[in-house]
Amino acid sequence: MRMNQEEYLLESLLTALSENPDIRKEGEDALKILDVTAQYGVMLSHIISNPIQVPMHVRQFAAILLKQYVDVHWNTMAEKFVDPVVPDASKQTIMSLLPGLLSDDNSKIRAAVAYAISAIATWEWPDNWPALFPVVIQAVKSGDLNSLDGAIRVLDEISGEVNDDQIVQMFPVVVPEMLNILRDFAANKFTDVAIIARSIKVYQNLVVILSETPDRKMASQLVSTNLAEILIEINRNLVSPLIGDQVQEPKISCVSLLQVLCRHFSKIMAPLLRDGLMDSVLKLYNSVAEQYCKLAVQSSELVEVCLEEQSAGLADLAKELVAFMQTVLSRSVLCQVIGSHLEDVLFCALLLAQPSEESLENWEADPGLFIEEDELDYGDVSPRNDAAALIVDFFMDSKRNKTVSPISIVARAITMSDNLYGEQNKIWWKIREASLFVLSKLTDLTPAFNPEDLKQLWESFFVDSKQKPSFLVASEIATASNFFSQMPHDLFFKFLSTINSGIGPSHPTIVRIQSLKAINNFETFLKSPPEPVVTAIEAVFCELVLKVIQVELDLGQNDKGHYLLDLILQALYSLVELCGNDALLKQVECKLGPFCLALWIKHNNEIIVTEHCKCILGSLSRMPGSGDAVCRRVVPTLMSIIKSPPQDDKYGAISVAIDALTELVKRTSKPQPQCLADVFFPAMQCTCGSDDTSTVQNGCDLLKSYVASYGSSLVSWVDGKGQSATVYIVQIVLKVLSPETAEMGAVVVGRLMAVVLRHLSDQLVGHLDSILKAVLSKMQQTSTLSVLMSLITIYAILINHKLPEVVQFLSSLPDPSGKSALEYVLREWVANQSGFYGNFERRTTCVALSKILEHILRTNHPLANMTVQGDMMMTGGPDGPVTRSKVRNSSYQQIALPVKIAKLLLQEYISFCDRIDPAQDDDDSGGSSSEGESDTENQVSAEDFFHGVNRAMFNDFEEEIDSDLKDDPFVSIDLKSYLSQYFSQMKQLPYYNDFESYFSPKELEVMREF
Repeated sequence: MRMNQEEYLLESLLTALSENPDIRKEGEDALKILDVTAQYGVMLSHIISNPIQVPMHVRQFAAILLKQYVDVHWNTMAEKFVDPVVPDASKQTIMSLLPGLLSDDNSKIRAAVAYAISAIATWEWPDNWPALFPVVIQAVKSGDLNSLDGAIRVLDEISGEVNDDQIVQMFPVVVPEMLNILRDFAANKFTDVAIIARSIKVYQNLVVILSETPDRKMASQLVSTNLAEILIEINRNLVSPLIGDQVQEPKISCVSLLQVLCRHFSKIMAPLLRDGLMDSVLKLYNSVAEQYCKLAVQSSELVEVCLEEQSAGLADLAKELVAFMQTVLSRSVLCQVIGSHLEDVLFCALLLAQPSEESLENWEADPGLFIEEDELDYGDVSPRNDAAALIVDFFMDSKRNKTVSPISIVARAITMSDNLYGEQNKIWWKIREASLFVLSKLTDLTPAFNPEDLKQLWESFFVDSKQKPSFLVASEIATASNFFSQMPHDLFFKFLSTINSGIGPSHPTIVRIQSLKAINNFETFLKSPPEPVVTAIEAVFCELVLKVIQVELDLGQNDKGHYLLDLILQALYSLVELCGNDALLKQVECKLGPFCLALWIKHNNEIIVTEHCKCILGSLSRMPGSGDAVCRRVVPTLMSIIKSPPQDDKYGAISVAIDALTELVKRTSKPQPQCLADVFFPAMQCTCGSDDTSTVQNGCDLLKSYVASYGSSLVSWVDGKGQSATVYIVQIVLKVLSPETAEMGAVVVGRLMAVVLRHLSDQLVGHLDSILKAVLSKMQQTSTLSVLMSLITIYAILINHKLPEVVQFLSSLPDPSGKSALEYVLREWVANQSGFYGNFERRTTCVALSKILEHILRTNHPLANMTVQGDMMMTGGPDGPVTRSKVRNSSYQQIALPVKIAKLLLQEYISFCDRIDPAQDDDDSGGSSSEGESDTENQVSAEDFFHGVNRAMFNDFEEEIDSDLKDDPFVSIDLKSYLSQYFSQMKQLPYYNDFESYFSPKELEVMREF
């Protein structure tokens, strides 16, 4: 029966390979049916094992199918698993057949079989397949090149997946064989570079696994096994001549291995590098840089087309060498080995940072690639970015003893450039451009630079009579603009003239783009602009603004990724913010206001574009003269859009118009023009009648800004039908809380209510019950954190002012299960508090929780007996790594509500106090721990790490304070001091001891500080 099935399978394979699509479809359908049979994998293995009767292309196809079969059917825990699972008997048959195929004459079959074996080994080796490893090692030793290739393919796949126990058994067996392979290759016993590259990768994988084992002493002893002999063979390969592209592959693998060894076992490697190996690497490094510059950097007229592939191979080798040098320079014990060659290493990296001809072609085809070339990855295979990073990282590391300065490296480059220019070499400018490219990344070091050295440097660029390529001019402008803070005023004035000229239409696109980048860097002066600088900018302000707008008109149609538009809008914002002259702002408003509004509406789905437009209009509005002019020009257009029928709004123009109006209301200086008041009721009517979530959200934001700007005077406003502003406020609040409104419509209601309650609380007295009931109803319909936070914030605001009334009100209402709504609200609140974000929300809710806790304890409220979910309890205890099985089998303890609140408040306090310390030991943990030193004291638990990451994100990316809330007392509250005082008082109370047993070690440590 099995043979009949096999014959049917063989026929199906042949049919599935047919060129006729109909016939091929029949074969594919048959294979899908066979795929779920118990013997499918076994039959495929038999077909692959039959080179005499089965054609080669069919065997290859069967090998590919077997590889796929193992991926989806072998184990139920596999990511891609699909029923049915392979029967145990079939597994044993397949595992007995596959190793014999590693010696097959066809490399594609060997590759597919090796992959299948590796995939099976993930689940079965060594426990259920102990014979695999001996068979693979025997194939390595066999002397047969095919067997060696197949075995090495398997080792390459499994060597990166072994565990701590397996590495101890595997390393001493595999490493001597890898050494023999290196020796055989050096003796020309075989010439297959793929085998030698994979062999080195196997050893490298094992080294990485060793570096991660907790027993550092054992790891050091194992890695030292045969290391000196292996490095002798590595050295022999490195000193061999650079011939052809294919020969680079072993060198790339060798350098990659050295880099890994130096990164993880630096102290072991230091004396071995001194013993001639570093000299070989340095010679190769210099040779590769020289060859790469000849083949990729110099003018294409001097390069033969046939050398293109060799150039690509050299680029890969150059990148690997740069990575090695970066590792060496980052560890002082290794950096000492370089010694007097340090400046040469850095200068060689500068040579590799020169733009290749391929890069220039890409930039010329799409100048947008040059805008953020150092920040975005465009798939450039050149070593330019890596080489620049090597130099930058070295100089930015303050712990390294600097015997070389960036200026000295640049000065050497300028000398070389001048010599090449004198020789009429067409690439004389590229080394200068590379210097500028590197300097542009060293702006954080400007305080350490000698101002006179920088001045001479810029003068050497700007007071230069050489005829320069546009890319060099563009780099000069962009880089110099990064050093505005240290540029003398007289030089800045000259530079400003260069920018004003460079942005004009007579210059190449690349120069205009970099002139825009330079204007963007005017933001350096925004916090405290020097008067001479502002005066100089204002002298050309109107001209610059018009020229920047003209860039969009000239080049915008080719701006596929909006990189150019982003730059243009950033430049306009920097100019407008720096200009303090109301008359000048009013002069450009007639062009700039409509320009920004048109872009805002056109690109309403591009968040960066709309934010820039919003900022520019807001900045124009801040001065009385220009603000009035902007409003008179823009508000009528906004009014007509807002009044237009919603069914005609296909591109979201109404939402954008309301957003623009919000910015004008927020930023226009008082007294605000009447046109802003006139548009209030149309905007509110539009919000009340809209079903579009974005329009409703923006309408809420607009209402918030009106209430914040006009305050209690808003109460007297009445529309044409006699309805007051208060009626619209209540309607809009209830609309966003309605079950019929999309969930995300309520994401802004918390802040809206905060402003309304602060300014118009008396007017809401009769409506507050219905609003709070609507909040409760909305909470029961949402699970989105941002919406829950907004809704809970409303309760928090009221609790901070009227706690007893809110507690009584919620206690009188039932939740969906019939219990008190107060319990429901608090359960949802404490379950989500740790995820709340934003200055206002975090402070408001924390203070409210502290008052709830105090109220519960002082009044002996029944809520003291309410239990909620506490910390996660890991199966097997909290010690050791957090594994998937631990998480899967974990559970949560149940704790009393007061304890949960106390823990939440304590975590909020910790989030304001803790900092992740990025500092590392001078030689890194890998270097020192490899010699047997424990690095457990430097380890951080997963909980602490992620808590620290979230805290760092909050500190680094803190929101800009909402101007509508800037006067709210909870925005400015010092939460750290508040909680510190709160816990200090709490520790004095008799019930504090009941809390301590629930605190984590970290929490107890913090409590001891109070």
